[in-house]
Amino acid sequence: MQKRLPFAWSVLAALLAAAPLFAAGPVPAPRRITAPALAAQLRRGQRPVIFQVGFRELYAAAHIPGARYAGPASRRAGRMRLRRALARLPRNRRIILYCGCCPWPKCPNIRPAARLARRMGFRHVELLYLPHSFAQDWVRRGYPVAGRDARGLRRGGR
Repeated sequence: MQKRLPFAWSVLAALLAAAPLFAAGPVPAPRRITAPALAAQLRRGQRPVIFQVGFRELYAAAHIPGARYAGPASRRAGRMRLRRALARLPRNRRIILYCGCCPWPKCPNIRPAARLARRMGFRHVELLYLPHSFAQDWVRRGYPVAGRDARGLRRGGR
Protein backbone atom coordinates (compact mmCIF):
# COMPACT_ATOMS: atom_id res chain seq x y z
CA MET A 1 0.00 0.00 0.00
CA GLN A 2 1.28 3.42 -0.99
CA LYS A 3 1.75 6.04 1.66
CA ARG A 4 -0.13 9.25 0.96
CA LEU A 5 0.79 12.68 2.23
CA PRO A 6 -1.93 14.40 4.17
CA PHE A 7 -3.89 16.88 2.08
CA ALA A 8 -2.36 19.91 3.86
CA TRP A 9 1.16 18.77 2.96
CA SER A 10 0.12 18.33 -0.68
CA VAL A 11 -1.28 21.85 -0.79
CA LEU A 12 1.84 23.26 0.86
CA ALA A 13 4.09 21.48 -1.63
CA ALA A 14 2.04 22.83 -4.55
CA LEU A 15 2.22 26.38 -3.20
CA LEU A 16 5.97 26.19 -2.69
CA ALA A 17 6.44 24.87 -6.22
CA ALA A 18 4.38 27.75 -7.61
CA ALA A 19 6.08 30.44 -5.49
CA PRO A 20 8.43 31.65 -8.27
CA LEU A 21 5.38 32.45 -10.39
CA PHE A 22 4.13 34.91 -7.78
CA ALA A 23 7.46 36.30 -6.58
CA ALA A 24 7.18 39.48 -8.64
CA GLY A 25 3.76 40.35 -7.22
CA PRO A 26 0.59 41.15 -9.09
CA VAL A 27 0.71 42.28 -12.69
CA PRO A 28 0.18 46.06 -12.75
CA ALA A 29 -2.55 47.63 -14.85
CA PRO A 30 -1.33 49.07 -18.15
CA ARG A 31 -0.59 52.78 -18.09
CA ARG A 32 -1.07 55.36 -20.79
CA ILE A 33 1.70 57.01 -22.74
CA THR A 34 1.09 60.15 -24.79
CA ALA A 35 2.06 60.57 -28.42
CA PRO A 36 4.65 63.30 -27.67
CA ALA A 37 6.26 61.14 -24.97
CA LEU A 38 6.50 58.04 -27.19
CA ALA A 39 7.76 60.06 -30.17
CA ALA A 40 10.50 61.58 -27.98
CA GLN A 41 11.52 58.12 -26.72
CA LEU A 42 11.70 56.79 -30.28
CA ARG A 43 13.86 59.77 -31.31
CA ARG A 44 16.23 58.95 -28.42
CA GLY A 45 16.59 55.41 -29.75
CA GLN A 46 14.40 53.57 -27.26
CA ARG A 47 12.78 50.60 -28.98
CA PRO A 48 9.87 49.04 -27.10
CA VAL A 49 7.89 46.36 -28.89
CA ILE A 50 4.95 48.18 -30.49
CA PHE A 51 1.76 46.47 -31.63
CA GLN A 52 -0.99 48.04 -33.70
CA VAL A 53 -4.15 46.32 -32.49
CA GLY A 54 -6.57 47.93 -34.94
CA PHE A 55 -7.80 47.25 -38.43
CA ARG A 56 -5.51 46.14 -41.26
CA GLU A 57 -6.52 49.01 -43.56
CA LEU A 58 -5.39 51.56 -40.95
CA TYR A 59 -2.07 49.78 -40.46
CA ALA A 60 -1.46 49.56 -44.22
CA ALA A 61 -2.24 53.26 -44.65
CA ALA A 62 0.04 54.52 -41.86
CA HIS A 63 1.64 53.11 -38.74
CA ILE A 64 4.51 53.76 -36.36
CA PRO A 65 7.74 52.53 -37.98
CA GLY A 66 8.66 49.16 -36.53
CA ALA A 67 5.16 48.53 -35.18
CA ARG A 68 3.87 45.02 -35.67
CA TYR A 69 0.38 44.41 -36.96
CA ALA A 70 -1.62 42.29 -34.51
CA GLY A 71 -5.13 42.69 -35.86
CA PRO A 72 -8.24 44.12 -34.25
CA ALA A 73 -8.36 42.98 -30.63
CA SER A 74 -12.13 43.37 -30.66
CA ARG A 75 -12.22 40.19 -32.75
CA ARG A 76 -11.20 36.72 -31.65
CA ALA A 77 -8.79 36.31 -34.61
CA GLY A 78 -7.03 39.57 -33.66
CA ARG A 79 -6.67 38.51 -30.03
CA MET A 80 -5.30 35.14 -31.09
CA ARG A 81 -2.77 36.80 -33.40
CA LEU A 82 -1.71 39.14 -30.57
CA ARG A 83 -1.50 36.20 -28.15
CA ARG A 84 0.83 34.31 -30.53
CA ALA A 85 3.06 37.37 -30.96
CA LEU A 86 3.20 38.09 -27.22
CA ALA A 87 3.92 34.44 -26.37
CA ARG A 88 7.35 34.81 -28.01
CA LEU A 89 8.37 37.70 -25.75
CA PRO A 90 9.73 37.75 -22.20
CA ARG A 91 7.12 38.93 -19.69
CA ASN A 92 9.34 41.79 -18.53
CA ARG A 93 9.62 43.29 -22.06
CA ARG A 94 8.20 46.78 -22.53
CA ILE A 95 5.11 46.62 -24.78
CA ILE A 96 3.24 49.52 -26.39
CA LEU A 97 -0.27 48.86 -27.71
CA TYR A 98 -2.15 51.28 -29.94
CA CYS A 99 -5.11 51.43 -32.28
CA GLY A 100 -6.23 54.95 -33.21
CA CYS A 101 -9.25 53.86 -35.25
CA CYS A 102 -11.58 56.31 -33.52
CA PRO A 103 -11.82 58.50 -30.40
CA TRP A 104 -10.26 56.84 -27.34
CA PRO A 105 -13.48 56.27 -25.36
CA LYS A 106 -15.09 54.49 -28.32
CA CYS A 107 -12.14 52.34 -29.42
CA PRO A 108 -13.22 48.68 -29.52
CA ASN A 109 -9.66 47.33 -29.70
CA ILE A 110 -7.36 48.89 -27.12
CA ARG A 111 -9.02 47.54 -23.96
CA PRO A 112 -9.28 43.89 -25.10
CA ALA A 113 -5.61 44.02 -26.16
CA ALA A 114 -4.60 45.45 -22.78
CA ARG A 115 -6.60 42.81 -20.90
CA LEU A 116 -4.96 40.05 -22.92
CA ALA A 117 -1.42 41.33 -22.28
CA ARG A 118 -2.15 41.67 -18.59
CA ARG A 119 -3.67 38.17 -18.37
CA MET A 120 -0.54 36.81 -20.06
CA GLY A 121 1.57 38.35 -17.28
CA PHE A 122 3.24 41.26 -19.06
CA ARG A 123 4.39 43.77 -16.45
CA HIS A 124 5.40 46.73 -18.64
CA VAL A 125 2.43 47.41 -20.89
CA GLU A 126 1.63 50.92 -22.05
CA LEU A 127 -1.31 52.11 -24.10
CA LEU A 128 -0.63 54.87 -26.61
CA TYR A 129 -3.23 57.49 -25.79
CA LEU A 130 -4.67 58.85 -29.04
CA PRO A 131 -7.68 60.95 -28.00
CA HIS A 132 -9.07 61.44 -31.52
CA SER A 133 -7.38 59.08 -34.02
CA PHE A 134 -3.96 57.92 -35.17
CA ALA A 135 -4.14 60.27 -38.17
CA GLN A 136 -4.95 63.34 -36.09
CA ASP A 137 -2.93 62.65 -32.95
CA TRP A 138 0.19 61.07 -34.48
CA VAL A 139 0.50 61.50 -38.24
CA ARG A 140 -0.59 65.14 -38.57
CA ARG A 141 1.62 66.15 -35.68
CA GLY A 142 4.66 65.10 -37.68
CA TYR A 143 5.69 62.00 -35.73
CA PRO A 144 7.42 59.23 -37.69
CA VAL A 145 5.17 57.09 -39.88
CA ALA A 146 5.43 54.27 -42.38
CA GLY A 147 2.77 53.02 -44.74
CA ARG A 148 1.38 53.64 -48.19
CA ASP A 149 -0.68 56.76 -47.36
CA ALA A 150 1.56 58.38 -44.76
CA ARG A 151 2.32 61.52 -46.81
CA GLY A 152 -1.31 62.08 -47.81
CA LEU A 153 -2.50 61.70 -44.24
CA ARG A 154 0.12 64.13 -43.00
CA ARG A 155 -1.26 66.78 -45.39
CA GLY A 156 -4.75 66.28 -44.02
CA GLY A 157 -6.18 63.70 -46.38
CA ARG A 158 -8.76 61.19 -45.13
